[in-house]
Amino acid sequence: MGTAGSTTRVQNTISLSKHQKQGHCPRSLDWKVRNPQDWLVEILLAFAHQHFRSPENVTRSSVKYIKMPLSEPLLPHSDPSLDELALEIFRVVLTFMGDLPCAPNSEVVLTHRLLEMCGEGPCPQELQLEVYCQILKQLTYTSSSKSDKYYRVWQLLYTMLAYYLCPAPLQSTMKKYLKAVGTHGNASLAGVAKACYQQLERTRVIGGRSRYPSPMEIKALLIGRSQRWIFVNIPGSSRQAVHVNMGTTLGDVIHSLCTRLGVSTQERVAEYGVTWAEDAESLESPLNPSLYILDLLQEMQTPERMSFKLWFYQIHWEQPLEFNNKLCVDMQYHQVLKLYETGQLLLRKEHAPISQAELASRMAALKHRATAVFHPPNRCEVQASIPADLWPAYNEEYWMKKVLAYLTQLLEAGMSHLGAKQNFLDIASSFPLFGTTLLEIANSGVRETPEQLLTAGTNSEEKAEWAQLPAQALALIYSLLPFPDKFSMSLTCRPWAQVFSSPSLWQKVVIRVKPASSKTWILMLKQYGHFIKSARIKFDCTDEQCHELVSTIIDQLCHSRNSRLQSLFLAGFCVHLEDLQTNLKSLFGAAPIAYPGLTEVDFTNFPGQFEDSVFLSLARNNPSLEKLLIANKHPVIRLQPEALLSILRSCRRLSHLAVWGYSLSDMVGEAFLEKLRAPLQLLKVFYDSPAPDCGIIYNNVWKNLKNTFPDLHVHLHFPMDIPICHILDILQPDMPLVSIEICSTLDLSRVLKRVSEFYHHCLRRLSVQGPGTPEVLQESVELQKLCRKLKEVKYNFTGIPT
Repeated sequence: MGTAGSTTRVQNTISLSKHQKQGHCPRSLDWKVRNPQDWLVEILLAFAHQHFRSPENVTRSSVKYIKMPLSEPLLPHSDPSLDELALEIFRVVLTFMGDLPCAPNSEVVLTHRLLEMCGEGPCPQELQLEVYCQILKQLTYTSSSKSDKYYRVWQLLYTMLAYYLCPAPLQSTMKKYLKAVGTHGNASLAGVAKACYQQLERTRVIGGRSRYPSPMEIKALLIGRSQRWIFVNIPGSSRQAVHVNMGTTLGDVIHSLCTRLGVSTQERVAEYGVTWAEDAESLESPLNPSLYILDLLQEMQTPERMSFKLWFYQIHWEQPLEFNNKLCVDMQYHQVLKLYETGQLLLRKEHAPISQAELASRMAALKHRATAVFHPPNRCEVQASIPADLWPAYNEEYWMKKVLAYLTQLLEAGMSHLGAKQNFLDIASSFPLFGTTLLEIANSGVRETPEQLLTAGTNSEEKAEWAQLPAQALALIYSLLPFPDKFSMSLTCRPWAQVFSSPSLWQKVVIRVKPASSKTWILMLKQYGHFIKSARIKFDCTDEQCHELVSTIIDQLCHSRNSRLQSLFLAGFCVHLEDLQTNLKSLFGAAPIAYPGLTEVDFTNFPGQFEDSVFLSLARNNPSLEKLLIANKHPVIRLQPEALLSILRSCRRLSHLAVWGYSLSDMVGEAFLEKLRAPLQLLKVFYDSPAPDCGIIYNNVWKNLKNTFPDLHVHLHFPMDIPICHILDILQPDMPLVSIEICSTLDLSRVLKRVSEFYHHCLRRLSVQGPGTPEVLQESVELQKLCRKLKEVKYNFTGIPT
């Protein structure tokens, strides 16, 4: 625990000196005359007369700060080897304080060494008692040429209390000492003493930390930043920032988050917990609340857990649901929704006055209204909202009619999305299995003995150990291998094959089309293609064989049963565009049965011109599309403005768009302002046409877009020569431009001047390649002075005069 800087430390020292003259004291001492530190001396003397090595020789100086190493330990020890360790520890303390010379930035090594030695020897508790006495001695009447010495000793005390319980003989003395500083010290020292006292009690109750403090912890402590922010995820895509320090436990985090939920009683707090997981779909048993949060974060920073996050969620559902807090309602709703969708809540057979089908339709309507959108749900969304065992009971038209009817009632009644969540929870809480969790038990037939497993997998003991690697470790190994090696690895033994066939391993795939491996890909897609959510296809179709493989792979993705495909990336070169277009039309036209369809399409690394009908088919059958990135390499995809308008009207969730300027117009810009649309977040435009009015959106539209979507980011790219006057027409004053890249052989001085004039408040990235005329150089300097948010600047000027 320290101060924020040298200035603050000097002020604290001055404040302490003033307090020493004006502080209060117990009746046994005259505090108007004597120094407040005298009370601390008296507290330590009472302990020293009973426990120090030579009680008869104890004086006031025995418990005061000294600059030189001790000649003998303060306490008697049962083992002579502890004496040498005690003296070495004191030298470490002096070195940490700066009284003995040390290498720069050695505080981390010294702290770890101190903690390590305190656990060594035949009687570590004796050594820990010695260290605590040494630290209290160095805190009393400290004088130093370094302003931060006093605070460094406090930092050592705080660190020791976080790891080792203060031994029983010293506990009462330690508490008196900390209370005295908390009462009579200045504000800064009172805070440090209070933190030490709290940590002493915490370590007494739950024990000390298990992992040495990280270098970042120690360095932050040295500059007075004892607290740091961590982020804890909550079901419902919410992330909460929580302040933690060296002594914060998971229980403290839970209490802090429960306060934000409006949960105060101990019975309700006990219903919540924290765990680590990759996402909200894989939450496991809660972690022990007595775990120290910084120990946990260090354990999470291993290669196999780098993708894990902390999640806060409700474990038990014994108490009535809380509806007074928006965050609490949102969290409960998303947890219950997951249980409902996965079939872990059974509908009540007799739920008067409506049947199960009516009840399921109402739940589906409430779920859709809870998303705060006004457009009607599509077929995929309705089916995903109806329990799987009820869907076959009626045809699709029946379910669509019922859900839309209930949704209309909700909208006419003016129900808010928060009210829809509360109604959903009210109904779900009446289900017979609400508050329980169903466990899936896989029936694998006859149970195999360890000997049979050993024989099936391998004939050697060494390989059997490899076969017993946990599934999590195997999944990490698979993620680091290219597909041919993954497939070969899956043939090693049965446990490895089981991990290879798990859905999580197939959610994101990178398919490199090569004759040597693509046939295996096709076989695997037939079996596991329905697990794929994101497919990145890389190819070089310069020969007929490779082209046929790409067509077959896309065709296989198209016909995978119950396809979950949401993201599609194409990267490579293809000479048979007509055939590829046909395959893509089939893929885009195959509407999924139980999933929303494609949400992201990225062709930015595919050089080819597709017909507008390909993208119209995509929009017509995938209304949930959110990202359409088709500003590809040359030859460019010249999507007609009319076709882009049709796409925007079909895909009302589209929030990320990358196109060539040829596709833009004022009408396109106004289409983003229509009601019941997702907010536009990113617009990336490439320009290559010098035609007048091509790709220009005028300022009145930009002004409306900027006001309606404050988070909108616009990126402009001019990869080839375009007349300067055309570039100036494109750069409108209210365009929320954050990035611009220009490559030209023309004088860009007027463009740079316009950029600095219009976008000095929002521009973050600039890349310019062109002639380095004196005017351009001058404008570039002025631009960097004005644009305070610039994070990246790249200049490639040619012909700069010497």
